[in-house]
Amino acid sequence: MNNAAFRIFVFTCLLFTVYLVFSTHKEPGKVIWSDGEGYYVYLPSVFIFHDFVKDAVRDTGYIKAFQDTGKIFSKYTCGVAILEMPFFLASHWYTKLFGLLPTGKTDIYGRGLCWSAAFYLWAGMIFLYYYIKKYYSSYITMLAIAGILCGTNLYFYTFLAPSMSHIYSFFLFSVFLWKSDFMFRQKLQIKGSEALTWALFGLLLGMIVLIRPTNIIIFLLPLYQIQRTENNFISYVKEKMRYIMLAALCFFIPWIPQFMYWKYISGNWIIWSYSDEGFHFWMEPKLLRVLFDPWNGWILYSPMVVLPLVYLWWNRNRNQHHERIYLYIFLLATYIFSSWWAWWFGGAFGHRSYVEFLAFLVLPLAGLIHVSWRKKWAGIALTSLIILLCYYNLGLTYAYRPPWDGAGWTYENWWNVVRNLFIF
Repeated sequence: MNNAAFRIFVFTCLLFTVYLVFSTHKEPGKVIWSDGEGYYVYLPSVFIFHDFVKDAVRDTGYIKAFQDTGKIFSKYTCGVAILEMPFFLASHWYTKLFGLLPTGKTDIYGRGLCWSAAFYLWAGMIFLYYYIKKYYSSYITMLAIAGILCGTNLYFYTFLAPSMSHIYSFFLFSVFLWKSDFMFRQKLQIKGSEALTWALFGLLLGMIVLIRPTNIIIFLLPLYQIQRTENNFISYVKEKMRYIMLAALCFFIPWIPQFMYWKYISGNWIIWSYSDEGFHFWMEPKLLRVLFDPWNGWILYSPMVVLPLVYLWWNRNRNQHHERIYLYIFLLATYIFSSWWAWWFGGAFGHRSYVEFLAFLVLPLAGLIHVSWRKKWAGIALTSLIILLCYYNLGLTYAYRPPWDGAGWTYENWWNVVRNLFIF
């Protein structure tokens, strides 16, 4: 791809983003609600109210006081707030500049979160672009990126639900994929410093796990890459032990404010914040329901993912780009999600827990496009299918009126919505 075409693509994405940020939410302050407010509440508490008090919260029926200290208690960790902080501070500065009341809950702050989500989407896409472009052409890479964005609920959780955690985890997953390839496959170092490279790796993994602890499973990827590229795994670990210990130390740096918060509100450094919620279905995971149920079934609402998943399965023995470990990670993630007490994960559009894992599907989708384009008819067919699946996802996205779960939501309800998309 020449530079002019690339600049046109980037400019188009920028215009597209600006339009969506300003047009999607007429009252952007309302994006600060539910789980999103639980992630966000750290920011107004620290920077506006200087304490965890009820004034920092819009919905005190959902985010309540800790029973012993009376301090506002969020069961969600502070990782999302750390990433949101630059945009919150910009909104806060703007509010004070114009003499407005800084409550942390106005449209200005909500708009800041919309910009935050859009920024981390495209920052993640940039890392994915440079990661995948090493193996496929720019055109194929950008088509794969567009397919995953417009063909899955990644779009919804960027532009329509920007206060949720998933776009932030998607960004971190994208950086992690690039970083793992950089360190363990290409064996490169940042600024020639092995210590700095490992330290940043530890910080990155620490942030990923802070936002959602179950996402620790992506650590299987670098372990697999080391096992595949080194003659002796144990010898490699011994050789790199000082750097591994440095990474382990850096892993906990993002956790320091979380430990301080838990200590402040409860008196304990570590607490289980989800009360009686947990993995109630370890022995009877709801695997098929997570994938195909009208209550947010992943494949039912994002059939685009079938294309890269098929490619992963098809290429598992060749294993050119470590397709096998990608499959193992998706299988393990599906088992974990299927074991959670609310396997459909609440009032969501599609299965939201997979959103960050969509970063793993851009490379295999690019691989499938690359293979199909070897024959003109196959390339046309696949490209047409990608466009159709994008239309399906975007149509459902804008038809979504929550909740699409519960006893009143069935396959018949889902089919009625789908039928309206294709009957003009």
